[in-house]
Order: sequence, then C-alpha cells, then structure tokens
Amino acid sequence: MRITKRQLRRIIKEEKAKLLREGFWDDFMEDPADQADKEASGWIIDLVSENPGVHTSKSLAHDMYQDGFPGARVRDELEKLVRSGQVSQATDGTLSSGGALRQQLSSEGA
Repeated sequence: MRITKRQLRRIIKEEKAKLLREGFWDDFMEDPADQADKEASGWIIDLVSENPGVHTSKSLAHDMYQDGFPGARVRDELEKLVRSGQVSQATDGTLSSGGALRQQLSSEGA
C-alpha cells in the first residue's frame, strides 16, 4: 500500500500530538546539558546527605571528577544548591544538606 506525502505528514503530526499529550516527548527533547546538570545535582545531594560535614566543595568536585563529572559543572551545580538552601556550607568550608546543618548549629547553640 502506498501513501502520499500529505498522508505521511498527517500521520506524523497525529503521532507527535499523541506523544505530546502522553508526555513521552519531553524525555526525548530534554537538553543533554540539562540532564547532566540534574544528574550532578542528584549526586551532590546524595553525597552531602550521606556524609554531612565531610566534603568541601573542592573535595566534592574532585570525587565527582573521578566519576566522570566535569569540575566546572560540579562547581556550578553546587553554587545553585547552596543558593537554593538545599546544601549548606559551614564556615570551615564543609558541606551539609540544608536541614542537617541547621540541626547541627541549633544543637551546638543549646
């Protein structure tokens, strides 16, 4: 069975609309850099949450570089997380998840 160009365009348009409605298109159209940023943020949060007060920004960037993350991307994502309050940096430079540092400071002040 042969189809015309017009029919093919209509079929593609319908299938694309179907994918957009179902939300599958977003997975394919996401920028790879955005995906890498999200992955780096997830790793940072996991590492800092598991070991609060152990990592500094430099040691974290080094550890993640060993796992294949570019140092600049790690530093950028870490800055974003600190600004948003998801990660806190103590005066000695160590990192903690936002809530863990607040808990530690409140227990020290008591």
